Amino acid sequence: MMTPPMEQACFCTKADGYRGIWWGQTTTNDEYVYKYSGGLGTYPVQNAPFAVYSREVNKTFFVWGGATADGYLEADSRASRWDCGPGELLHMVSFYNHKTGTVPCPTILLDKWTADPHDNPVISIDDDGYLWIFSPSHGHWTTPSYIHRSTAPYSIEKFTTIHEGLFAYPQVWWTKGAGLSFFQTKYAAEGDATSDRGIFYRHSPDGFIMGEDVCLGCLELGHYQVTAEREGIVASAFDYHPREGGLEARTNLYYVRSADFGKTWTTANGQPLELPVQSIHHAALVRDFEAEGLLCYIKDMVLDQSGNPHIHFVTSRSWKPGPESGAKTWQVASFSGGEWHYECILESDHNYDMGCLYLNEDGSRSIIGTSGRGRQIFNTGGEIELWSQPACGQPWQRERVLTHASPFNHSHPRRPLNAHPEFRAFWVDGHARRPSPSRLFFSDAKGHVVKVMPEHMPNSNEAPARVFVQA
Repeated sequence: MMTPPMEQACFCTKADGYRGIWWGQTTTNDEYVYKYSGGLGTYPVQNAPFAVYSREVNKTFFVWGGATADGYLEADSRASRWDCGPGELLHMVSFYNHKTGTVPCPTILLDKWTADPHDNPVISIDDDGYLWIFSPSHGHWTTPSYIHRSTAPYSIEKFTTIHEGLFAYPQVWWTKGAGLSFFQTKYAAEGDATSDRGIFYRHSPDGFIMGEDVCLGCLELGHYQVTAEREGIVASAFDYHPREGGLEARTNLYYVRSADFGKTWTTANGQPLELPVQSIHHAALVRDFEAEGLLCYIKDMVLDQSGNPHIHFVTSRSWKPGPESGAKTWQVASFSGGEWHYECILESDHNYDMGCLYLNEDGSRSIIGTSGRGRQIFNTGGEIELWSQPACGQPWQRERVLTHASPFNHSHPRRPLNAHPEFRAFWVDGHARRPSPSRLFFSDAKGHVVKVMPEHMPNSNEAPARVFVQA
């Protein structure tokens, strides 16, 4: 059994540097080795956010799935049943100080007693500046889930346990003056005839007292959701897993929104909905990719000033890695003028390639993602690139290559909430076919500056090093 966090010797202690977890999921018995793999400290897309910028203290706070200095070298005897790789998962929290350009030694919040990055933490900041960290679990067969709160505002030094339970894929959004919106996934208990995994929403006025769960979807073998919040509007975009094929057949795009923190739910155009989604052709269905023979991997979503969604996703013909599975098409679906609009952006070589979608103040849109071909071709991730579009409906263009000639694939860039221009995207790297070290990177909004966090710190504060300098 896992030792409760506050009883762990490592609880709220300091690490001597920034290192990410390595993981490989589902062996494929071919040259690509795994279905997906590599440095996965900022995985999965269904956990969010991994970073939050606070204007009050001019710092970007962030969390990730970390590893000990030699965690990628020795097999972890405590690994979960899903483990396909060595290491142990430490929940890490730190910040980047924009005034000094430095990072402190990160805090080890807890040892999750697994190596599975599905258990990676997410972070939120309440109206009073307290940090909330949600530590999930990959189903009902693994170690417990926890919610921790900092003992002082804007501090990473000490945390207390607020809740112990069981939740998966948390996405947490704090609305100023209104409280916490908490999206999560719940797995069916063994023998339960309902959906294998349902997606839920609940609201809390203060984080301590939670409202009742609202089930958004429990269709066939379940769903993956990506969510967003803006000025009191909360929304979820999700797929469904057919009973035949399950997770490897994920498809379709559904969308629901609420303007009253879960009391009522509507489509993008305001049509009232009865939830949960329990039929394939429910009114929440945006696009029937299943009828087109396509899988759908939802990556990111943002809401514009009108509360309309912009959803980034990848479509493909097969879950398997390799060229015989065909190209993976990056797309954006956006809602405006009472209609959904779809745009194809680019093609990459893996279903778990990932991009962050941004709506910029000048009306343009951009994506920072792993669209460039990496050293481990046809495996998770690759090189980081910046793609931009002057306005909706205009062509997307590759504006800048952020990383190049990397020995390992870069993976799962994440968009900080309220992102500062100096810390626009945050990601990790790692060898995609065998266990390796994993480093942490971040870039500015224009892609001119990429920095790497120090793996080992001789001092209590260090400046991340600039790398991949462009000519």
